[in-house]
Amino acid sequence: MPKTVQRDEGHAPFGAWLVAQRKAQRWTQGELAARLGYSESVVQRWEQGHILPLRWQVAELVQAFGAKDHDAQAWYWRAGYVPPTLWGLVDGLPEGSTIALAIRAARAGPDRGASA
Repeated sequence: MPKTVQRDEGHAPFGAWLVAQRKAQRWTQGELAARLGYSESVVQRWEQGHILPLRWQVAELVQAFGAKDHDAQAWYWRAGYVPPTLWGLVDGLPEGSTIALAIRAARAGPDRGASA
């Protein structure tokens, strides 16, 4: 079963973190791409920081790496998304509260952030 690297990468960009996770599995970029059904250039662009995966692509990465619970949440946080397991937290917050707005913006992700 695939494992997630346990060492703390601090606030390393998603691409650098993805490289560490992939190398821990001893997978090439091509092998990871094949597991996901993508071209190798997509994995290269993620790793080089040219693009971030979309939320549904993060879900596919979580599945490919066999991440569970806390490790699965880390994939979402690293890519700039609030993990799906935490989406319900915002429902009980006052509509205009700063924290509710921040969670909603993070839920939207980096490609669809809140507009000013």
